[in-house]
Amino acid sequence: MKKKLYPFQKNISNIISKHNLLQQDNKVIVAVSGGSDSVALLSVLHALPLKLKLIAVYVDHCLRPQETPAEIAQTQTLCATLGIKLVIRTVDVKQLAERSKTSIEEAARSLRYQALAEVKNLHNFDKIAVGHHADDQVEEFFIRLFRGSGSTGLAGMQLQHGDIIRPLLFETKQAIEQYLRDKTIPWSTDSSNCNRDFLRNRIRHDLLPNIEENFNPGIRNTLLHTMNVIREEDDFLNHMSEDTFAQCVEEHYHSDHDHQSLSISLDIDGFLCHHLAIRRRILEKICWKMASRPSFIIIADIDLLAQKGESGKELHLSGGLRVTRQQQTINFNHPPLRGTGRGTKKSSNNYILIVDALGSYHLPEASMTIQLEEEAADVAQPLKQPQLRVDLDKVQFPLTLRGVEPGERFTPYNGAGSKKIARYFNEKKLDKNKRPTWPILLCANSVVAIVGYAIEHGVRVTETTTRILSISYVVDAETTSLY
Repeated sequence: MKKKLYPFQKNISNIISKHNLLQQDNKVIVAVSGGSDSVALLSVLHALPLKLKLIAVYVDHCLRPQETPAEIAQTQTLCATLGIKLVIRTVDVKQLAERSKTSIEEAARSLRYQALAEVKNLHNFDKIAVGHHADDQVEEFFIRLFRGSGSTGLAGMQLQHGDIIRPLLFETKQAIEQYLRDKTIPWSTDSSNCNRDFLRNRIRHDLLPNIEENFNPGIRNTLLHTMNVIREEDDFLNHMSEDTFAQCVEEHYHSDHDHQSLSISLDIDGFLCHHLAIRRRILEKICWKMASRPSFIIIADIDLLAQKGESGKELHLSGGLRVTRQQQTINFNHPPLRGTGRGTKKSSNNYILIVDALGSYHLPEASMTIQLEEEAADVAQPLKQPQLRVDLDKVQFPLTLRGVEPGERFTPYNGAGSKKIARYFNEKKLDKNKRPTWPILLCANSVVAIVGYAIEHGVRVTETTTRILSISYVVDAETTSLY
């Protein structure tokens, strides 16, 4: 006999079914902070008749040491009651914020999603479910508006983005908390939600109440409707730009002694006959394809090059990208890398970083920073995902960071022989868009580690190890589309 769902649970079930967020027997990582949103999310997913396999993940940001133990205890009790495995990950938000010169909010978000992705990859799960709701969506509109965003950003968070799903996105905070009260499920309150140092909290506690009292009491619904219109129009522009991209852009793949590279050519006449809104999207897409982070200024410069630039004029962009006008064509390419005096060779993925010593190394092409640190074997701390450890005495500086070469192989720790890295990526379900630039660490052209995933068997830590090389990474703060 089927268990009857609560009305709130039924609403979420309908959203999941209508938008194809989950399938029968899916394996889902659920982000659980102990707050009402994530507690309700875990409760609802557990109640659905989809036979989901769930793992709850609590990420300790090391920001509230007085509150965190109680939150963890409450989350452990909830998971034990539901029969759901709980994984706890610890991240150092302040360290990342200081090192990358980003806000505490951005650093926490980056590390949180990184931790969730690591647990998902470790267990070969299908989706990551997070508890964002309609009130979060409204607050996010103002955050993106104040920081500067185009229509894609102002359209708000998506129900599904890659492997991340947001089943509660159409529900209000009030409805979520009422559901928990009806089911007598306790939740924790994060004291930092009242800290007005954070922009989101100033929007939540100051700006929105002021607008509701003095301008429009229904501003939340008004904005949600507006965001829906923006989203639909943004989808239309995206479809238009996809068609235009196919008409005026050519992609060229080059092979040279088993090395592959991409170059792109843009037909200026076919490009300029379209509206600026379409042109911007085309240029942004080209930049991302060429592993170069775009900006408003960069897009404007390339568009101006198409309109008024002289043949032969060249722009130098991030990631080593060269943008050159030749008659009525704009060419995007990465020139062959030259030696650095340390035997640097051309890479099919167009970036090579020489690692001379321990420290932090930013890889814009992979949108992450690699951290290499030494640990004494007798005082090594428990391993934290996505941290890897190798025997430091089995490698020798300088090391190299680069993307994977076609056909490249390694022998995984405790693995059964050599394996192609491409096949390993398939097994780990690494996003195909990330594979070309995902970094590997090498010593004298031999693989030491696939960052965040695996080490080479030959450099593993053993009983005789005295010095350990710790390899970890943090992803760059996620950026929304410029337009």
